[in-house]
Amino acid sequence: MLVVVGCVASFIVMFVPPKSARKAVRVRNATAITGLSNIYLSLTSNWIGKCSPFTQDNVSEQTTGSNREDGSAEEAIERADSIRHLRPQLTAVATQLLSLNDVVESARWEAYVLGEWPYHEYKTMLEIEQDMVAILALVRILNAFS
Repeated sequence: MLVVVGCVASFIVMFVPPKSARKAVRVRNATAITGLSNIYLSLTSNWIGKCSPFTQDNVSEQTTGSNREDGSAEEAIERADSIRHLRPQLTAVATQLLSLNDVVESARWEAYVLGEWPYHEYKTMLEIEQDMVAILALVRILNAFS
């Protein structure tokens, strides 16, 4: 009889997750949002650095009166190289969001200990984060070749 009770207890404990999936969703969302903000920071600082009237190139052009062609191939390559480091960051955030989708789905079915979990809000936030990754990837591409 004691063996049966032990087997039943171990069977029940197997299905109880050691950590809350809801906490994992919150932590992974925070990590993904931090990654998105770092990508946005890199893109905007690169854009501001190129367009600022106080960059070294623009100051030397104003003082010497020289004009450069904006559409040269060298400048396009330089712009692409300046933000090439964003590709791994975008890939990492996109991968985090794909795995987060599964965690959100599994967190939906956890027991309601502290009340109902706002599944639809977290799902909407995940979709917005995925849209942000797509938009930032497009901005990166357009920024490199503009």
